[in-house]
Amino acid sequence: MKLVTQEIPKNFKVCIYGSGETGVIVKNFVNIFRKDLEIVCFLDSFNSGELNNTKVYSIDEFLLQDIEYDLILVSSAYSKEIEKTLQEKNITNYKCIDYNVYCNLKDAAVLSLLNSKYINKPAPAIIEAAFEYKKANFKQGKHLLLNSIPKSGTGFLLELMTALTGFEKTNLNDSFIMPHYPTNNFYYPELVDLYHKNLVIDAWHHSASDYNIEIIKTFNLKTVLLTRNIFDSLPSMRDYALKNIDKFNCRIHKEIDMNSMDEEEQFDFLVKYSYAGMLQLYISWYKAKQEHGLDVMFITYDDLVDNTADTLGKICDYYGLDKSQGDIQCAIEKVNIYKKKDPKIHFNKGIKGRGGKLLTDNQRHKMIEYADKFSKDIDFSILGL
Repeated sequence: MKLVTQEIPKNFKVCIYGSGETGVIVKNFVNIFRKDLEIVCFLDSFNSGELNNTKVYSIDEFLLQDIEYDLILVSSAYSKEIEKTLQEKNITNYKCIDYNVYCNLKDAAVLSLLNSKYINKPAPAIIEAAFEYKKANFKQGKHLLLNSIPKSGTGFLLELMTALTGFEKTNLNDSFIMPHYPTNNFYYPELVDLYHKNLVIDAWHHSASDYNIEIIKTFNLKTVLLTRNIFDSLPSMRDYALKNIDKFNCRIHKEIDMNSMDEEEQFDFLVKYSYAGMLQLYISWYKAKQEHGLDVMFITYDDLVDNTADTLGKICDYYGLDKSQGDIQCAIEKVNIYKKKDPKIHFNKGIKGRGGKLLTDNQRHKMIEYADKFSKDIDFSILGL
C-alpha cells in the first residue's frame, strides 16, 4: 500500500502493467485513494483490447505509440518476468508491487470497494439483463464445476479435465471488476459472460454458501469435490507454506512467520488456522448435497493419483461426457508431458500416511475432537476421520 499511496509523486500519469485481477484492484484502489493520479492504460505482455473501461496495449504496441506517461506500475503475479522485459526494452521508469504489498492492498480494497459509497449500483440490474439475453439467445455450454479441499491435487485434476475435454478453463474466484459481490462467493458475472461456452471451472476452494448454492441451482451445475485424507493434507499445506511463505502468511495470519517455528509449532499453527477451514469446506458441500439436494460427486486424492484413468472415467460418466479410454490415456500423457516441460507447474504426488508420522498424538486428537462436534450429522470417513 505504501507504494501506491506514498511513493508515487502527485499528478503522475500511470500505466498499470498487468491486465488481470491484480491490475484491476490497483486501478480501483488508485481511483479511490489517489485521485490525483491519471491511469493512462493497462499494459500486457501479449494482449490488447479494453478492461475496466480502460485501453489495454501489448507492450510492443505501446512502445510504437506516442503515449505520454510518467510511471509504469507493475502489478502482476509475473512481475519478475515483466521487470526483465522492461529492462530489455530499456524502460527504467517503473515500480513493482511485491506480493506482501499486494495482499495489504487487496485487504484495503475489499473494505473500501464493498462500501456502498463505491458500489456501482446499476451493475446487478445490468448483469441480470445480460443473463436473460444470454438465456434467450444462446444454448448453455457444458459447465464442469470442480472444487477441492486445499492440497488435494487441485491443479492436477483441472489440467486433466481441460486436456481431456478441450474446454475453456476459468475460475469463479471473486473479482474487483464488479465490487458489488462479496469476496467469498462465486463470481456470478463470469458465468453470465461465458454462459454459451464449454467450461472447466475452478471453484477456488469456495464453500457451499447460500449464495453459491443459489448460483449452482441457477446454472444447473453438477459439482465434483476432490477430497483427501485430512491428516495427509496438513503436511502438504506445511510444504506449500514454507515454500511460499509470503503468500501463505498474508492469507492466513499476517503477523506469523512459520520459518521462526520448529516443526511441532508449525503443525500446531496449521491445526489452529488451516484445519478448521478445510473441514468446514467439506462440511458445507456435504450438507449442500444432503440438505439442499445439490448434485455433488465426492472423489479422493488417492483414487485420482493411484487410479487416474478409472477416476477420470467416472467423472466423465458423472458429467455425461462421451470419452473413450483412449481419450483418457491421451489426456493423461499430455498432462505428464506438460509437467515435465514447464517447471513452474507443480503437481507433487503426496505421500500417504505422512500425517500419521509427522503429526503428534495431541495434534491428531485435537483434529478428531473438532470433527466430533459435527459427527452426528456428517460422515468424515472419506477424510480419514
